[in-house]
Amino acid sequence: MPTLILVRHGRSTANTAGVLAGRAPGVALDEHGAAQSAALPARLARVPLAALVSSPLQRCRETMAPLLAARPGSPCTSRTGSASATTATGRAASWPS
Repeated sequence: MPTLILVRHGRSTANTAGVLAGRAPGVALDEHGAAQSAALPARLARVPLAALVSSPLQRCRETMAPLLAARPGSPCTSRTGSASATTATGRAASWPS
């Protein structure tokens, strides 16, 4: 039976700023998030992957990049419907205090 593995994006600049980014453009991984994504290929090294699906958001693509580099030729699809939840307006918002 196939196994589905869900990987959330690494820590982003919005996470450290306390902002709910939603689908706001330009939200990148911070230094810690980049390290998290760099560790992903080793973490999944023994896991056979049939397909990779990613949100088109920058932070998600940055999280997936090391895994794609470690597994050249892996099929990767970007799905708009897989994007993170947003605020009612679809814009970034601060977390309530």
